[in-house]
Amino acid sequence: MKLLKLVFSAFGPYLGKETLDFADLQGRSFFLIHGPTGAGKTTILDTICFALYGDASGENREAKMLRSDNADIGQMTEVEFTFSLGQDLYKVWRAPEQQRPKKRGEGTTLSTADALLYKINGSEEKLLVQGYTNVTLQIEKLLGFKSNQFRQVVLLPQGEFRRLLLANSAERQEIMQTLFKTELYRQIEEHLKEKAKDIAAAKKVLDDEQNFILRELEVDSLVCLEASIASKKITLEQTGAKVEVLKALQQKAQAEDVAGRLTESKFESAAKAALEKAEQKTKIPVVEDYRKKYQAAQQAASLEDLEVQVQSLLVNVKTDEGKLRQTSERVDYLKKQLQVAEENFRKGQEDEPKRLAMDAQVLKLTAFAEQLTGLANARQAAKQKEAALAQALALQTDGEKKVLLLAEKRQKAQALVLPLTQEKAKIEGYQSELVRLENLQIKLNEAEKIDRELLIILERKQQEDLKMQQVNELYENQQLQVIRLQHLFSIGQAAILARGLKEKQPCPVCGSLSHPHAASSTELLPTENEVQAAQQQLAELDKKRQQQHLDFSKIETQYATAMNRKNDSKFVLGENPPAIGEVRQQITLYESYLERAKQAGTELTEVEQLLEKLQMEENVNNEQQAEWSLRCKQTDNEYQAAVAVTKEREESLPEIYRDSTVLLEAQRDAIRKQKDLKYAFEKADQEVQRFRSEYAVATATLEMVQKNLLQEQDRLAQTEQKFTMRRQNAGFSSQEEYLAAKWTEKKRQEVKEKIRIFDDKLAAVEDADQKAQAAISMLTRPDLTALEQELQQTAKDYNEAYALWQRDKEQIRQSQNKAKRLQTLEARSASIQEEYGVVGTLAAVAGGNNIHGMTFQRFVLKSLLEDVIDASNMRLKIMSRGQYTLQSTPERTRKNAAGGLEIEIFDQYTGYARSVATLSGGETFLASLSLALGLADVVQSYAGGIHLDTILVDEGFGTLDPEALDMAIKALIDLQKGGRLVGIISHVPELKERIDARLEVTKGKQGSQAAFHVG
Repeated sequence: MKLLKLVFSAFGPYLGKETLDFADLQGRSFFLIHGPTGAGKTTILDTICFALYGDASGENREAKMLRSDNADIGQMTEVEFTFSLGQDLYKVWRAPEQQRPKKRGEGTTLSTADALLYKINGSEEKLLVQGYTNVTLQIEKLLGFKSNQFRQVVLLPQGEFRRLLLANSAERQEIMQTLFKTELYRQIEEHLKEKAKDIAAAKKVLDDEQNFILRELEVDSLVCLEASIASKKITLEQTGAKVEVLKALQQKAQAEDVAGRLTESKFESAAKAALEKAEQKTKIPVVEDYRKKYQAAQQAASLEDLEVQVQSLLVNVKTDEGKLRQTSERVDYLKKQLQVAEENFRKGQEDEPKRLAMDAQVLKLTAFAEQLTGLANARQAAKQKEAALAQALALQTDGEKKVLLLAEKRQKAQALVLPLTQEKAKIEGYQSELVRLENLQIKLNEAEKIDRELLIILERKQQEDLKMQQVNELYENQQLQVIRLQHLFSIGQAAILARGLKEKQPCPVCGSLSHPHAASSTELLPTENEVQAAQQQLAELDKKRQQQHLDFSKIETQYATAMNRKNDSKFVLGENPPAIGEVRQQITLYESYLERAKQAGTELTEVEQLLEKLQMEENVNNEQQAEWSLRCKQTDNEYQAAVAVTKEREESLPEIYRDSTVLLEAQRDAIRKQKDLKYAFEKADQEVQRFRSEYAVATATLEMVQKNLLQEQDRLAQTEQKFTMRRQNAGFSSQEEYLAAKWTEKKRQEVKEKIRIFDDKLAAVEDADQKAQAAISMLTRPDLTALEQELQQTAKDYNEAYALWQRDKEQIRQSQNKAKRLQTLEARSASIQEEYGVVGTLAAVAGGNNIHGMTFQRFVLKSLLEDVIDASNMRLKIMSRGQYTLQSTPERTRKNAAGGLEIEIFDQYTGYARSVATLSGGETFLASLSLALGLADVVQSYAGGIHLDTILVDEGFGTLDPEALDMAIKALIDLQKGGRLVGIISHVPELKERIDARLEVTKGKQGSQAAFHVG
């Protein structure tokens, strides 16, 4: 990101509008922000941070605190910041929540916080996103990091830029994974973990199935199963041979049983044939009697044709006699009816004048009915017009009431608009306060966590301190012991030499010939081995002491780091931070406020929609009112016309017939009389014609029936005489004898067929008896019970042996199938185990299951951190004159914590590494500056999507001595070679003299002002 233009007003100490165009630097990439204390140097950094993220550069300053208290109420607090990312240009505008003059009337109103983000293409500005929070989210997406990360990498605020150096491993990981976009490596970790989990689950399924099969078969392994199958196959072959023997015995018993049953059936057939022959002979007398009766029935059947003729003629005679009686009675009846009809016809001819008078009366009444219908229609039309007029008047009255009701509703809805608008305007403020409270809650939770960790580290520090004291005491005691032993050993060596001295012989040590004070010793002297053993024990204690010192130094470093974190947390939260319970209550309260404000916004939309609907209804109602008024006039005119028509039609109709009931009754009575007269005359005429015709037909029919009766009586007498003669010739002396011999044709055929069947069966049974006796004459009757028992026993033995053979065969088949399944499972299990050996190991190592507790993502981050440290050390070595370099340490602060991202300082003067928290203020500034610059270099080279083209440093140079200051300035000047813009804030006079590009901030009674000065 490169700074292009910054415009702000009523911001901090700046009362008016300030415009900073970074093009005024005239190509210089290193500038100094200079001015007196309180003039507003840091405020310039606040404007940049506020424009981007909506907060200040320091966490102890909130967005609401940024407005100038002395600014004119008409001057709006706002920031407009133009910057570039690579080749793209952007402009962001942001304003905090503030009091603004009302557009109408006096007083102020609360203006909610808002923000806009534009992308610039030439002279065109395209709005990308709007909204205080929405713009912040889009900025985080564009720049690649959040506000707190921005303040550790690009903008280094006063007193806070050292946080990157002193951050714990987790905080540093969060910063680096955002900057270097290492999310891919965490996804690889998860993929390997899930893959290993799936493989292990698949392996377990295979193993469970193998174990289940082995338990089911009650064997320990596949080898045991194969041995069992081989043994069962041998047993199966032996059982199969036995089955074949038993099968042959069963077949033999079956053949003997079949032969015995065949012989027994012959004996039974012979007995049955003899019995049937005897039974048939007992039926011969009965059959002979039926044979005689059948012959007589046949004789009687030959007379049936004449008998039928006689019966038919008798029926005809009786029928003709009945017809004769009916026809005579019919002729008499018709003669009387004809006389009556002729008399009625004569009377009808005499009533012709009455019929004509009644026809005229019907026509007259019909005309009156038509006039009455017209009158009724006129009355109905007048009534409808009267109802339409009443309806139109009612609609007009309802419309007037509706106008008043709509006006009342609109007035009530309009009264709700202002309070709902005011409540909706509070949404942004409530959202901002909720974000602040949630961030405060996170920081309070982190502070509690830090306190717990500090107690644990303090306890370990005390334990390590006690161990160090104990080791030091042992070391000092052993050191005194070694000195004493060495002293005694030296004295002992002198005494030993003194024993060999002789007078007037030179001393091997000093060469003297006289020995007045020769060395001697009365104590027990140590040997050289004892001295060496004591020295060896001292050396071991020294190693323990050094190791304990190193362990204690690590604990001290951890303790110092934890204390720094606690101090940072205390600095951020203040001396008396609120209780976390109170913060939670505040969050709940503001959430309810926010929900109420959002509900007000919803209700406001509904009220506005209601107002628009009411206005539309009023317009429609006004149009309807005009239409209803016109309709009333038209309907009244139509009603008056209908009344006039009704009066005219009433006058044209006789008063007695104006009542429809009276007229209808008179009309019905006239029509009924007309119909009765006409019907009586027509009926009399029709009956005369009908009775004349029917009388003539009946007279002719009577003559024909009398003639037919005489003819049928003559034929009957002749046929009866002929039947009597043929009956006597057939052997029947009387009619009764003839009737007793008669059978129906069906009975005659049935008896004939039974006689034939009996004769055939008698001949058949006699023949069968003769053959059956001949068939058994040479045979002996068998013992079927013995044969059956033998067959059952052989079948039982065979079935049992065969079932046993089948069971063993099926068991072998199942065992062979399961053996094949076990072979398949073992092969698949081995393949999966081989795959898991690779994937599982990779997943475990990538997941942090290694001696360093380092995940794959952390390993990548550690490699990147090494690059950052290398880039940082190139400057830190120079600025510290070769004394300090940063280095990463694989040591973890806790055993259960992930390692790899811890940083310590290595002191070239002492040869030891120690915590960065032990550095002095100036040393910390140099190390933090080096780390920030190194991180920017590496991020620029690795992460192509993140552009770190700018770095801004707020103070810290005052803690440096002249030489260190010179080194720091040189390092910052070198940044220009890469085209990076570097800005620093400082009160140090030397910097003003050495840096020719300055942003001078001046302070006055009318507020501060800022302007670039070059040269």
